[in-house]
Amino acid sequence: MNPNEALAKEHEFMLGKLNELEAIINQLPKDPDLDRLKEVFNVIWDAEAHHKKEEQVFFKLLENDGKNLSVQIIKKEHMDMQKAKEVLKEVIDNGDIEIIKSMLLFEGKFLIQKMRDHIMKEDEILYPAALDLIQSEDWFKIKEKFDCIGYCCSEDETKKKIPEFEVNKGYIDDKPLEVDSN
Repeated sequence: MNPNEALAKEHEFMLGKLNELEAIINQLPKDPDLDRLKEVFNVIWDAEAHHKKEEQVFFKLLENDGKNLSVQIIKKEHMDMQKAKEVLKEVIDNGDIEIIKSMLLFEGKFLIQKMRDHIMKEDEILYPAALDLIQSEDWFKIKEKFDCIGYCCSEDETKKKIPEFEVNKGYIDDKPLEVDSN
């Protein structure tokens, strides 16, 4: 599995959790199972490691290749989704079931749709664009950076480090990719 596949696997897992959140919302006005809601939402909340890998690693490649506008749009979406998650986290943690139900119908539905659209853009546009730019030696630096940041969204294999993979030697613009280690 290469780093791009690890990001896509995190997306796949996240889409499953969005489906679970949607199923909870679709049962309203019946009171949701608060423990189940918290469990599902905490996984969605945990997506920050995923966004960090994108913003600190993949997006730098795209910005360097003139795709800055696309990257800025995706970063803005990350901020919009984070705001919606913060609102939901606050009301879910508060535990007032009527407020939770109300916010799930508004912010919850917004978050689900925004995340699904966002994932589709990344999977169908940004990740393929990044793959076209990444050369063999760069995968090792990317993998190392991803391992330092960590993995999210799965109880199993994507939380583990990416397995080793083979690539051919190569460069971007005749020089190895520089990956920020911060």
